[in-house]
Amino acid sequence: DEIQKSKYDELFHYTINKAAKNTIIWYSYNALTSIMELFTLNIRREVEKNEPEGTVDKLHDDIFEAMINRDKEKARTYMKYHMDMIIKYFKSF
Repeated sequence: DEIQKSKYDELFHYTINKAAKNTIIWYSYNALTSIMELFTLNIRREVEKNEPEGTVDKLHDDIFEAMINRDKEKARTYMKYHMDMIIKYFKSF
């Protein structure tokens, strides 16, 4: 169910930001959280409608795995791809 998946998205983003241990990232994330909550479900629906099935979940898995393995390059690559996709669909709102 997409609503539950969007809640997992929010938890994933929270966890990544907390793990970064970077106060600038943390404060920026907190400032944007309420705005992100408004769009997470809608953007997820747009991505799932226009991209291969499971794209968001796969990207989150790839980012998480790269971070666990401390592979900065892969984490950076996956994050950039993820952010580019989110920006692309965010612009449609």
